[in-house]
Amino acid sequence: MTFDIEKIPFSMRGSYMAVSRFRENYEGWGNKGGVYLRSIHGLGYIPLLGKSTIPPFVAGLVPLCDGEETDFEIRAEASRLQLITDRGEVALCFADTDTLLVCGQGQRTGLRIELAEGNYVVPACAGGENHLLLNCGKNSRRFLLRRQRGRIVTEQEGAFDRYILLEAEQDEEFLVGIEDIVEEWDISDRKYSYDESLQSRKEEFTRFLEKMPPAPAEYEQTRQMSAYVDWSCLVKKQGILTREAMLMAKNWMCNVWSWDHCFNAMALAYFAPDMAWDQFMVMFDQQRESGRMPDCISDVYAVWNFCKPPIHGWALSRMMQVMELSRQQCEEAYDHLSRWTGWWLVYRDGDGDGICEYHHGNDAGWDNSTAFRESPVLELPDLATFLVLQMDVLEDLAKRLGRKKEAEEWRKKSDRMLNGMLTHCFDGTRPRAVISASHREVPCGSLILYLPVLLGDKLPKDIRTEMLRELKSDRFLTVYGYATEAVKSPLYEADGYWRGPIWAPSTMLLVDGLNRCGEKELAGEVARRFCDLVRGNGCAENFDALTGEGLRDKAYTWTASVFLILAYEELYKRQAAGSEEVNRINF
Repeated sequence: MTFDIEKIPFSMRGSYMAVSRFRENYEGWGNKGGVYLRSIHGLGYIPLLGKSTIPPFVAGLVPLCDGEETDFEIRAEASRLQLITDRGEVALCFADTDTLLVCGQGQRTGLRIELAEGNYVVPACAGGENHLLLNCGKNSRRFLLRRQRGRIVTEQEGAFDRYILLEAEQDEEFLVGIEDIVEEWDISDRKYSYDESLQSRKEEFTRFLEKMPPAPAEYEQTRQMSAYVDWSCLVKKQGILTREAMLMAKNWMCNVWSWDHCFNAMALAYFAPDMAWDQFMVMFDQQRESGRMPDCISDVYAVWNFCKPPIHGWALSRMMQVMELSRQQCEEAYDHLSRWTGWWLVYRDGDGDGICEYHHGNDAGWDNSTAFRESPVLELPDLATFLVLQMDVLEDLAKRLGRKKEAEEWRKKSDRMLNGMLTHCFDGTRPRAVISASHREVPCGSLILYLPVLLGDKLPKDIRTEMLRELKSDRFLTVYGYATEAVKSPLYEADGYWRGPIWAPSTMLLVDGLNRCGEKELAGEVARRFCDLVRGNGCAENFDALTGEGLRDKAYTWTASVFLILAYEELYKRQAAGSEEVNRINF
């Protein structure tokens, strides 16, 4: 398996370093086009501004021949990255999570490390020609360069050294380690083995891949790519991150968001339950006493002015179908989900009508959905649906824990929420978005209104029938899957974020809902379309609903995880059970 580092960064499980290729003037940062070493510590992203909060670059990596820049080809695989010239190559491989090895081989082969503006080098210790300290002011990081073979030469520009040259000596090879350091550094005579490191990374990724759900043979390459995206986006616990955490990406969405993590946990639940539990709980580790969850976290900060929808009960119910929870895990889940549900009931029912509201599209996870175009404070049927399902899970957990009275209370609350949703968020059989307090309807063509299919036979038959009729029509369903805005809506935008493109989470939720409504054939067909979409266009953050083009971040973990789930649940299992291939029916 090889991949394009312009779309998928080269990294490894646990590391906060990544190598990517960027086009000239990426996001207006004034860089030249090329390959760059990056640090993703605290590399936040502001969707409303559409750019990274800090420059992503540590240094450019420029292959040399006879001291001059030269053309090169890039070959990336899970264990190494090769920059191949006519005379030799510069190969990169991780020795461990904090150390990137740079190995040059070939006649007169070299590498120029071009430091990003504001970064500079100093000797790591007096007379230590084998060590250089790279200080990255804008990234708030330091890196120790440790020479094992070859030469390190610095070139000054102004007051600071801005270039580092790595060159082969007589043996036509150089080997340098770049170590990500937090506090002090070790300047002992540490030795690297590039070959041993390469073999270790191959074995490590293979072990991870073996724990990913299987897929039909025609999707095997996509399965491996998806597994690499998830594996490489894991970072070790550090700072605010109290557990190993799977970031949403190592491009620029370098955070964990409070609903994205659920999809990653579900993908791991089948054959890596311990990892799955960490992914599910990593956000709950930050939960406030009130029950509030952060919108997102990185290793250095948490965002509290938004939140994400309470899909956690639904996600846990799916995880519990494939992994066994210990009593301690049941108690943890019950405590956290109780407080999370209670927070919505106390703090997000401003008009006191028993139906909770979002305060912004970001809270719904559908940031700029057309449902929010007239007011940010909405009562939507998807929120009530999630809370009903979460209360159902709390009822189940309470029973497991022997808390019969509490189980009965959750049952009553679930029934009240369901009845309230049917009264407030439906006009007959038609789902609707209403502004809290006034209950004035906001007309929209957003797919978010159809997520109540997750309730299956809890929905009245006439409502369920009407919603399924819409989901079978071409209003939302394209040859690639479900558009997030009706394709004929005047507000539809091909690259409009939640105003048109196909997303993994909405697809996953609807496939599950269709199955719960007995529409297994349609669920399998939608799953196949999504899996084909990822096979043809990668693990993009979202996709053009009419062309299938991958949009925005091109290596997003919840896309990879949803592919792994759907390819296994809806395609592989059907084949394994002897079912015929999913019918390619145009609904």
